[in-house]
Amino acid sequence: MFNGDGIRFRPAFWMWIFGERLTGLILGFWGVVIFVFGLLSAKKESRFSLYFLLGMLAYVVIFATVNVRHDYYQTIAIPAICMVLAQGFRYLWNAKNFGLNKSRAIALFSVLIMFVSGAVKVKEYYKINHPEIIEAGAAIDAIAPKDAIVVAPYNGDTAFLYQTKRKGWPVIDSSIDEIIQKGADYYVTVSFNDTDTKNISQRFETIEKTNTYWIIDLHKPIK
Repeated sequence: MFNGDGIRFRPAFWMWIFGERLTGLILGFWGVVIFVFGLLSAKKESRFSLYFLLGMLAYVVIFATVNVRHDYYQTIAIPAICMVLAQGFRYLWNAKNFGLNKSRAIALFSVLIMFVSGAVKVKEYYKINHPEIIEAGAAIDAIAPKDAIVVAPYNGDTAFLYQTKRKGWPVIDSSIDEIIQKGADYYVTVSFNDTDTKNISQRFETIEKTNTYWIIDLHKPIK
């Protein structure tokens, strides 16, 4: 979590955190304009937001590895970023240095393009390139009780587990026996040639198997 892969302060760290996540995903590129004005216009009575932002920067630096690997770790930094954005927008809205109408036009245009650019970038996350996980998720949802706990391995990605509408594991991070002891009820997969799938299918009964998915009951060992 901290710096297990030595990524901290390397070029990739700056590129992913500040180039990709902060600039692209969170600020939608044009939000940087308002953000910079927010930093420059911070007065003594409004410096809390700067200290807040400094704390978020420390958080990103300390937990370097997970912040680079997973974009959702920057969620905790969004409140501080929003406060600085609000200060920047307020400054532009009231700025008379180069004309009130011009500064307000810059503020509105920056916000508009920020949301549009961010939406275009984020909408790609909602594309599912593997429709079989939707089919498998619907199948387990029809079979399993609502409180069932599911093992839906998908290389650690929770997209498959989300489709099941159940709590559980997106990866087998220990032995299947340990996971069963922790409450796992079903194993569902779309990877038939996976080693875990082969071992589990030999030990427990299959509930349903098609050309795209395989559902196994972890409470019914094969006798």
